Amino acid sequence: MTAGSRRVLLIAVLGAGLAGVLYWAFRPQPVLVDMETAEQGAVRETIEEEGFTRVRDVFTVSAPVAGRVQRISLEVGDTVAAGDQVAALEPPVTGFLDARARAQAEAEVRAAMAARDLAAADIERARAQLTFAEAEVKRLRRLVSQEAATQRALELAETEVKARHAGFTTAEAALRVQEYRLETAKAQLLDPALASPGTCCVPVPSPIDGVLLRILQESEAVVAAGTPLVEIGDPTRIEVVAELLTSDAVRLPVGAEVELTGWGGDTLAGRVRRVEPYGFRKISALGVEERRVEVIVDIVSPREAYRRLAHGYRLDLTFILRRRSDVVIVPVGAVFRMGEGWAVFVVEDGRATPRQVEIGISDRRRMEIRKGLESGEFVVVHPGDQVEAGVSVVARAGRP
Repeated sequence: MTAGSRRVLLIAVLGAGLAGVLYWAFRPQPVLVDMETAEQGAVRETIEEEGFTRVRDVFTVSAPVAGRVQRISLEVGDTVAAGDQVAALEPPVTGFLDARARAQAEAEVRAAMAARDLAAADIERARAQLTFAEAEVKRLRRLVSQEAATQRALELAETEVKARHAGFTTAEAALRVQEYRLETAKAQLLDPALASPGTCCVPVPSPIDGVLLRILQESEAVVAAGTPLVEIGDPTRIEVVAELLTSDAVRLPVGAEVELTGWGGDTLAGRVRRVEPYGFRKISALGVEERRVEVIVDIVSPREAYRRLAHGYRLDLTFILRRRSDVVIVPVGAVFRMGEGWAVFVVEDGRATPRQVEIGISDRRRMEIRKGLESGEFVVVHPGDQVEAGVSVVARAGRP
């Protein structure tokens, strides 16, 4: 082989190597994707929400009258029977007198004393008039017996005695009235703390047999009539309350099954007892205005399974709307919109192939595929912008 031929051969080999390196460097790279296998299994359509427990019937015991409530000696968790005293009310303490009010009260006392003295003087006058009238009757009786006075004059004198006697009785009553007014005026000057010593108390009874759940007014204080004092309930009668979006609540039938988790114990079974007939406005943690409604759930598991579950505890609720068994299921992230329908990327021979499917129910993690996909096929989960029809893909987890 001549030198020229060797040079040509060397150039050809180097060119082929360079072409191979360039092809290797710039060849299309497979897209790394997450893959999952379509499986045959069961799926449920559910609604998930947080909730809390509460005693079914909580009785709020309030002050029946205005007064000063004594410090409540009971403690939360104490057992009470119907009729047991849970609180006691004393009469409210009157206000202290300022200088102006005290001067006015002292003047009223002096006025009452003067009125009493005046009434006492009226009694003396009435007594004197009565004594004179009685003496006049005695005199006229002697004169009548001697025929020195007429019978009519005696009758007039006797009538005068009756009138004077009534006047004396009236004067005595007027004196008692003035004495009572004097006592009333003096009472205005009494120390409020000593105005009614030993006056106690109005007992506040428990309306039911139960347990003290909360003490709303623990310390001694002056309260108005109707002020809540304590809450009492039966802790064995527990229900669960969840605030659902109204759009979810309209799909929830009474009697629907509920799973209760996240409370620190085993999963409990529940059943929807009532969807409240009114909704309310609520602002979410993200500042979004929502319309929600309370859903009441009864726990149907044995009491022994949730004995330590008490009033106000947090739970996670899963409301079960529908169930499907022995169906093809894929992760929810594998399904995406295509036109007016739904589709998935199926991995065939290492390439992504879009395929339209008919979806069924979903539990927000898995979705039922009714048509278009067989169990055992691989699908791309959360396909990105790089995943297109015919693109070579490779699983991040090493799946084919």
